[in-house]
Amino acid sequence: MSVRPNRRRLWPLALILLAGSAIAQTPPAPPGPPASVAIDPSKPQRPLAARSAVQPRYPRDQACLRIEGTVGLVVTVGADDSVSAVEIERSSGSAELDRAAAEGARRTRWQAEIVNGEAVAASLPLAVKFVSDDEPREYCRRVEITLFGDDGEDVIPASAEPIEMRVELFVPTVLEARLQLRRIGAPSQSESPIHEQRRKLERPDNERRSSFDASVPRPPSPGRYALDVLVDGEPRAHHEFEVR
Repeated sequence: MSVRPNRRRLWPLALILLAGSAIAQTPPAPPGPPASVAIDPSKPQRPLAARSAVQPRYPRDQACLRIEGTVGLVVTVGADDSVSAVEIERSSGSAELDRAAAEGARRTRWQAEIVNGEAVAASLPLAVKFVSDDEPREYCRRVEITLFGDDGEDVIPASAEPIEMRVELFVPTVLEARLQLRRIGAPSQSESPIHEQRRKLERPDNERRSSFDASVPRPPSPGRYALDVLVDGEPRAHHEFEVR
């Protein structure tokens, strides 16, 4: 007759989330049920385990900002294979990553621990590691320009006032944003911007998409114009409008 402890304090299962997938490392054989339960070697025994790999969803904003971290969970599964509790024992430092890891554990299909031929409730420590892609996804590279004061059809009235706008983008590290205003349809002006400004952007503290307001001189003559945003020299956004 042998006796085995129940609460497993090792981290036997590590999950790595990379490019939207999870890779599970094979855990060592864990110890089993509570100290008060005597193990009958003639009866079936089985540790608590996942039926398939836990696949938490990498929160999109955090992935774009390259926010990484490891979440330490303790998952409790009842005798009916359902998750009864998920406890965050060690935070990644990001509330969004913590939440995603816990939700992934709840969505996972588990098979209960078997002790002496009977299913029992048990807990399993779990480590979920979020690793961002080296190559940012298309969504992460998107830059949006919103002009203030247009009529909803990208038409701006001619006046002496500057053109006001808001630029939104993800800033995972220190970047340089360059705004260029150019005339469309005028061969002599199409290659060179009629106005250009640069702005240094810092990574935000709030784990969200960044935005900043900017203004450019309003073109003196009616016509078609374009606003371009370059990030570290790479074209990221192109917005055309008309001055009447």
